Amino acid sequence: MELLRRFSFTLLLMTLTTLVACGSGDGDLSREGEEGDFGRGGSSVGNGVSILPSEVTLPDTDLGKGVIYGKVYNSSTGTAVEGAVVSAGSITATSDVNGTYMLVNVPYADRVIVNTSISGFSEQSKIVSLSTLQNAVIVDPSLLAQGVSKTFDPSTDEVISVFTASVSIAADSLVYLDGGVEHAPVGMVTASLTNIDASSDPYVMSGDYLSSTGNFLESFGAISVSFIDESGHKLNLKTGATSDITIPFASSTTPLDIPIPLYSYSSSTGLWMEEGTANGYESNQLQTAYRATVDHFSTWNVGEEFSNATEAIVIGCVFDEQGAPLNGAVVRARGNDYIGASTAIVDESGNFYIKTKANSKVLINVSDQGRISNTVVVDTGNGNTIPECLSVKDFSISVTLTWGENPADLDTHMVGPDYHIYYVDKGSLFGFPFAALDVDDTSSYGPEVLTMLKPTTNGDYVYSVYHFAGTSSITESPTKVELNFNGNTFVFSPPEGQGVNKTWNVFKIVVDSDLNVTDLRSLQSWTLSSPTL
Repeated sequence: MELLRRFSFTLLLMTLTTLVACGSGDGDLSREGEEGDFGRGGSSVGNGVSILPSEVTLPDTDLGKGVIYGKVYNSSTGTAVEGAVVSAGSITATSDVNGTYMLVNVPYADRVIVNTSISGFSEQSKIVSLSTLQNAVIVDPSLLAQGVSKTFDPSTDEVISVFTASVSIAADSLVYLDGGVEHAPVGMVTASLTNIDASSDPYVMSGDYLSSTGNFLESFGAISVSFIDESGHKLNLKTGATSDITIPFASSTTPLDIPIPLYSYSSSTGLWMEEGTANGYESNQLQTAYRATVDHFSTWNVGEEFSNATEAIVIGCVFDEQGAPLNGAVVRARGNDYIGASTAIVDESGNFYIKTKANSKVLINVSDQGRISNTVVVDTGNGNTIPECLSVKDFSISVTLTWGENPADLDTHMVGPDYHIYYVDKGSLFGFPFAALDVDDTSSYGPEVLTMLKPTTNGDYVYSVYHFAGTSSITESPTKVELNFNGNTFVFSPPEGQGVNKTWNVFKIVVDSDLNVTDLRSLQSWTLSSPTL
């Protein structure tokens, strides 16, 4: 038996990714299920509820095998999703009432495909690496609720649409396979169609943006479509049949009126495969979309691969708090001015080389056993070497704020007993206050990223979001705050009752006189004015 690396930090499986959802007008949190269990979404929990995780020891595994575990949640509301089927090869589990799951004895591999599915949501895949260096991996599937569901008679022509996404179905064109033989659907057919706009969060897309040619790609818009008959058979187009589809352009992208490559996602390989092109056009709702003809159903993505001419390789290094190289840690890059992401593995010397888009701004950090390093912004048009090594500390707090096109500017605020970090004073990781606003965004979507390496004195450290500029509101925008606290992830969405208030108080960290964190409390409240020290 191979003993899994035991986390020296607090990792409570039941609250591994505690998801804090919209609450009542007085700032309450909401949850589902029984009284006394936090983060299930449904009935309310009062302000100031403690979400500090407790310690847990992960199970042993067979030699050459590891564990994948985490929590399934609704990407829009932050609530846990119960009953989702999570699988990695032949290993499967079902998420419980808290959304948690665990896959034990998953064979080591450079690319392990973790698929998650449940009725009412678009299917999602994530790619992870399992090895002796990283034998316990956290995967928190963030599921998109399906955009529209429609039941129809498969013997008639049908069009399924939501916004400017659409799929046309010709009569008698759907079948299911049994033993390699095509069969007509049983009874009525239910279609599910979801628009995937990854403008504010590239990780809602399945896979890791890697194509079958080995290149990473960026997305200009995507949809997911699936069909099922009354007997539960998954359906697809019969041999020789085609379907016309439209894919809305992602809101943060500029519409293109030239043919763009079209990719379908394979949940068996975890890769995007180019299959023809899509063309821009004006829909009858005056919203630009892409149109294509396809011969099977999948998640379809209008995108473009990074070739040698459009690819940039960023070079960096990463060490732990003791100065040892973090061999096997995962490097993550996400576009700041394009929709896309990529990953790489740190080598035995602590160095990494990660592919990104050339002449772009990318955000890069490192994840080791769930803990996250500080985030750096790299302009790949002005040199591709990160001058300072990244570091994953024993004490690790990272907070990411994202939102939609409006408001144009939301601001991160962290107010401690003796400092106030925001866009005017971004702090420092190399001296007091040992916390910094790594990424500041002023033009919609985000992200804004704050890193805290250690507390400076006893007291409360309050994280808030302020509506600085632009139309709409914090509540109306798809605003989301993701807190990573020593490897535990908590996702917050705004409570109800914003009214004229401009500040969303999200959570606070309580520190004692020995500089130990004694509590982590959700706040989920509103105030009118900007936070101050």
